[in-house]
Amino acid sequence: MKFYYLLLFSIFTLFIFQSCEKTKEDVLNDPDFLNNGDVVFRLGDSSVSNAVMVADEDAEYSHVGIVVSVDDKKMIVHACPPDIESVDTANQVRIDTPKAFFDSKCAVNGAVYRHENLDIADAAANYAYDLYLRHVPFDYNFDTNDTTSMYCSELVEFAYLKSGESLLKEKGHVVDIPGVYIENCILVSDIQKSEKLNKVIAF
Repeated sequence: MKFYYLLLFSIFTLFIFQSCEKTKEDVLNDPDFLNNGDVVFRLGDSSVSNAVMVADEDAEYSHVGIVVSVDDKKMIVHACPPDIESVDTANQVRIDTPKAFFDSKCAVNGAVYRHENLDIADAAANYAYDLYLRHVPFDYNFDTNDTTSMYCSELVEFAYLKSGESLLKEKGHVVDIPGVYIENCILVSDIQKSEKLNKVIAF
């Protein structure tokens, strides 16, 4: 009899745990799920995404952005070339809804990470939104020394650095693959591996 009750309790506990588990739909449909400054990742299946994964051997994701609040709505500021994994075709830092950012046409899977200090995260979101408002162009040279243009992981690190705290444990990767040579590159995996960020959900 004791075993029977233990079995029922285990099944009930498992049901409760699964029912509380967050899903992609929570990210897309719950207006309170995302916080200012949350760092969002996605893995695309485009040729550019594949090139990123080749260049970044530790990567689980090929693109990264940062959550901002605009008129009480959560949006995602990110930098990518025109017509690559986005509805927006402008050659500048862009802003998308979570649904557009994680759309199945451009995202095989994704994740949300949260900074341990919400005040710093909020400040980083404000800096990121300012980059969007200033129409900062995409950085085709992947030059982290020039902040007049931005690529995706550079944008996220820059926003947090301006808020007072770098996300990076190490800097200055060299990317050397056929046709591409980049010095001092900030990789997407550098952001994901940050000790300042905690994973909220992966889907």
